[in-house]
Amino acid sequence: MLLQRIPGDTHVPKRKIMMTSREVTPKDYPTIWHWMKDELDLHCDDSGPSNIVEFYEFMEHSALALERCIMFEEDGHSAGAIKFDRAGRLVSLRGMVFAPHVRGTGFAQSAVSALLNLLHEDGVRKVSFTIFANNFRAQRFFFGLGAVVEGILVKHVVQGGEPKDMMVLALHA
Repeated sequence: MLLQRIPGDTHVPKRKIMMTSREVTPKDYPTIWHWMKDELDLHCDDSGPSNIVEFYEFMEHSALALERCIMFEEDGHSAGAIKFDRAGRLVSLRGMVFAPHVRGTGFAQSAVSALLNLLHEDGVRKVSFTIFANNFRAQRFFFGLGAVVEGILVKHVVQGGEPKDMMVLALHA
């Protein structure tokens, strides 16, 4: 089950991470919104939330759609959230955001790797997701985890009033 202490310590350069995970609750929404509001262009197209009220509605709708959102904690403090849905052996990442203080530390890579390992242990062989094709930071991150490009969705969404391409990526077991 995903809601367990991640087995063992996860080591990253220059620091030791002890990570736990749990389901996100509505009390977490302001924290998650705070992490993403200054970088909405990395997380949302024009149909996504643009304020805290819309973000609450978005998260509540996600819960009704049976998407799961897992909060990763470091030393008992919220540090990142990953949203995904699962239908049998098919998993799609729907979004992730991490607190500014853990960005660039290896925490996000450890959290995503831990989630992927748990999913793979539970029979999932492929996790797919889309990112904005011009989000080079996300590309570096996911390629570093071994992601492969499965395609480009040309002018798939609108962001800032302009059509944007989405890159379809996957991580295989």
